[in-house]
Amino acid sequence: MKSTKVKELAVAEFWIACSSACVLPKDAKRSGVYQDLVLSGRVEERSVHRVAGAGVVGPAVVFREYHDALQKAGLEYVNAGGGESGPHVFRHKVPGQPVRWVVVKDNFEGYHSLFLIEEKSRASTVSVTELATSIKADGWATLYIEFDTNRSELKSDGQAAVVEIVKLLRQDPGLRLSIDGHTDNVGDAPANRKLALARAQAVLGAVVAQGIDTKRLSAKGFGPDVPIADNRREDGRARNRRVELTRLP
Repeated sequence: MKSTKVKELAVAEFWIACSSACVLPKDAKRSGVYQDLVLSGRVEERSVHRVAGAGVVGPAVVFREYHDALQKAGLEYVNAGGGESGPHVFRHKVPGQPVRWVVVKDNFEGYHSLFLIEEKSRASTVSVTELATSIKADGWATLYIEFDTNRSELKSDGQAAVVEIVKLLRQDPGLRLSIDGHTDNVGDAPANRKLALARAQAVLGAVVAQGIDTKRLSAKGFGPDVPIADNRREDGRARNRRVELTRLP
């Protein structure tokens, strides 16, 4: 017997920690064992009641069935949060699409919960007002521009970011910017620095193509050398893959 309930159809936070997996209410405080994984996106909770024979064969066998089926569907098994009972975390990455996650958790007496999360893309474009405010306050602003793996060509969201950078530079003719590329630590560090520079140069070139004087801009590639989050975690690596606009004197 199965029943499905939609827990949340809007953007919500989903928290995964050892032995815990739940949709978080607004402003919830969280604490867990080992490392937490917090996702933002469209969340559905599907509760599967009384998996046939689960009470006899145990959660390990039931999980193996889920594991095999999800891997056949192209999902990658990421980790187990709390032993046999889970939560067990799977990830599905397809270029050009939001990352999707499936979390399987044994509850009790044959009851299992499946959570499906469609991850909200990290904002790649911010408004010119947000850029100006951040640069005035901190001296820099961060953009999460999506690039294909090991590529530096700008995609549509990158072009949208360029439009806002151009607006920023036009409204403040005295502003000079360093466009700084950053990566996570996956792969070879020198290659990542080269890739980060190529991506920064791609942004610079697109800005100059809109009529901005190249003398007002520079490009740097830092690769994995200046992380702002934990590279051991997927969400941390995603935060580290970024382009920063740094005000020049």
